Amino acid sequence: LNKNFLNLVFSNIIYESSFFLVLNKPFGLLSQSTFKEKNMLDIIRLYYRTQIDLVHRLDKFSTGCLIFSKNYFFLKLFFKFFLIGNIEKIYYTIIKGVFFGSLIFTFFLLCNGNTIYKKKYFSLLHIKAIHCFGKNTLIQVKLYTGKKHQIRLCCVYFKYSIIGEQYYFFGKKIKNFKNKNSFFLHARSLKFILFGKKIYFIKASFDYYFCFFVFFLIYNSNNK
Repeated sequence: LNKNFLNLVFSNIIYESSFFLVLNKPFGLLSQSTFKEKNMLDIIRLYYRTQIDLVHRLDKFSTGCLIFSKNYFFLKLFFKFFLIGNIEKIYYTIIKGVFFGSLIFTFFLLCNGNTIYKKKYFSLLHIKAIHCFGKNTLIQVKLYTGKKHQIRLCCVYFKYSIIGEQYYFFGKKIKNFKNKNSFFLHARSLKFILFGKKIYFIKASFDYYFCFFVFFLIYNSNNK
């Protein structure tokens, strides 16, 4: 494996114990793969040479907190935590559109390709506006469910689109910004309690492209 790739993965470990570790997943890397493409799980297993398993997944173009268990007991424990909602998951994303305030969205969607139907897909999210930059908004999303692409589907269903989204998209792509190095959806933090005692609050820093794009939006909104 390429040395730069190894450095990229292991320089992004943000928490490690004897039982699990959390990485700040870089943009463009798969969480795991059934093919021969480079992915986070294979490289972690190669390095530790122990029973490392992926607790949950992030999309290839998402960034942020990603948990790996170091034994089967903690794998089952984290699976249970995610299933019953014992892990507080906070995401940040930048959407195309103006959004104000704070809302809890409960919705049922069935996705077939990039077609969305209001049926059979339950998801619960708490969405909070952080800052508006002209016609774009930085939002915080708290997840209460763990469904595939739920933030992306929720945004497009309510006629918003995550900046950098290539699959589910509503409206026109943003002008004057040709960067293809990021999809602006970041798993910012995880919070949970183990064995009724220790509280874990793990936070992943934003990557360069996310920060750069925020400054780009600030500059554009101040010069109009």
